Order: sequence, then C-alpha cells, then structure tokens
Amino acid sequence: MTAPPLRRPDRELPATWVVRLIDDFAGRYIAFRREMAGWRYLVLMSALLYPSSRLLHEAGHLTAGLLLGADIEGVHVGGSWPLDTAVVVASVKVRALDLYLRVEPNLLAGGSMRWDTRGVWWVVRPLLAAAGPAVTFLVGHFAWRAYVRDPGRRWALALYAVNLALFLFGFVIPLPGTDGLQFWRMVLRRE
Repeated sequence: MTAPPLRRPDRELPATWVVRLIDDFAGRYIAFRREMAGWRYLVLMSALLYPSSRLLHEAGHLTAGLLLGADIEGVHVGGSWPLDTAVVVASVKVRALDLYLRVEPNLLAGGSMRWDTRGVWWVVRPLLAAAGPAVTFLVGHFAWRAYVRDPGRRWALALYAVNLALFLFGFVIPLPGTDGLQFWRMVLRRE
C-alpha cells in the first residue's frame, strides 16, 4: 500500500510543501526498509539512536508500530522539526542496516567479529557516517526556524534548500546493491 500522491495547495508556502513531500518520502523509505529488514533491524536502529531523547521518541513510535503490525508508511515527522528527524532517522538506519547485514551472518554462523582493520571499519564507518546527518539536522533545523520567524530572510531559505539538496543526494547513494533502484520504483508506483 502506497501513500496517495501529494498535490500542492495554492495557498501553501513552497517550503512547507517541500517539507510535506519529504515527510511522505521518508514514510515510503521507512516502509521499504521494513519490508527488507524486519523488526530485528528496527530494534537495532532504536538502540543506535538511544543517546538522543527526541530521536528515541521517534524510534520508539516506529518500533512500536512495527511490532504491533501497524502500517508506518505514513509516519509523521513534521511540526517544529520539519525535515530534521527524517534526515537523522533515515540516514542512521541506512548505516545501521549496512552494519547489520555485514556482521550478523558471521555471528549466526557461530563466529565472532573479526577485529582486524576491515572488521573495525565495519563498525566505525556507520558511526562516522552518522555525523553527516547530525550536521544536516542542525543546519536544517536552525535555517528553517530562522525562515519561519522572518520570511524575508532569503538566505535562510536558500540554506535550507542547499541542505535539502545534500540530503536528497546522500539519501540514495549509500543504499547497497540495487536497493536504490528498487526504492525509487516503489516511490514512483501509484497503485
């Protein structure tokens, strides 16, 4: 089940419509990852997000919805954090899945993590990559707040737009294999 296509209302600010569009995009992405990884991966993602109470709150909703079998495709990440929560949650989830897919098969086979250079990199890389979403989160949050307080601040809207472009560029690139292609097919499907 896919979300209905979004149509831009005539009286709605362009930036507000973009936020709603990304909100829908993030919801589709979460649903896509749910189909691929299952509840164990989402619980792992929640553990990785534990240091932030706000993100833990969001992750708790997703985990609860998944364990209860609820449809979390239309999860709302708007409000005063219009894009930021989606950026951090989705990006860290990608990195967590990468770590999960690489480490778990070895553990299930009765082995252990090989702490050579390659093994350490598997653990460190997702953590380093999370710094990118954190910066995106901060920049997007404060730029959006500045624009809302004073719509005349064109620089804030421009900064938000650049931040959004970087987010979209980094959203699909980290996906392993053909996941990116499969995901875009799902996004574009209007069944």
